[in-house]
Amino acid sequence: MLLKGISQKNKFYLVILTSIVLVLLCFKLAIGKTIDEKKLHRSYSRQITLLNDAPLELKKLEDQLFKFEKYSSGELGRNHSLDLLILERATVLTKNMNVKITELPKNESFTQDGFTISTQALTLEGSFKDLLDFLNQISQEKSVGSICSVDFYNKKDFKRSAAALNMKIFFQTIFQNDKK
Repeated sequence: MLLKGISQKNKFYLVILTSIVLVLLCFKLAIGKTIDEKKLHRSYSRQITLLNDAPLELKKLEDQLFKFEKYSSGELGRNHSLDLLILERATVLTKNMNVKITELPKNESFTQDGFTISTQALTLEGSFKDLLDFLNQISQEKSVGSICSVDFYNKKDFKRSAAALNMKIFFQTIFQNDKK
């Protein structure tokens, strides 16, 4: 019929070519889909493993959340917010005065007999009169804590080759620890 005019050798090549096309087609349809299904199976297996580990991961996240809440609302959070409050009030007061903040508030705290004693230090630079005016203004702010000490000292400024008057103010706040 169709193959009558074709030589035996060409028929042999046609059979080989047809079998190669069939093998490739079978690979594409059957084996390719099998490989895709195996990849999908691996993906689902990983997801099942993650689901089995979910209670443990959830517990870790809860612990991290508890630590964060303890930090933000506990002793460390209070001290950090006091530092920010002192810095905020000092910034507002220094805008109208010839005083500049040279060191940001530093916090030191310790716990004793159920109380946490927190001390913040703020360093400013300016003239004696301006520093005293600032000290008078900040002492009227009850939200920043009580002033427990003030230290005046001269600091040599090598850029201007002059001495600058500095004042270090120590604020102290006492917190009662929560008993749980």
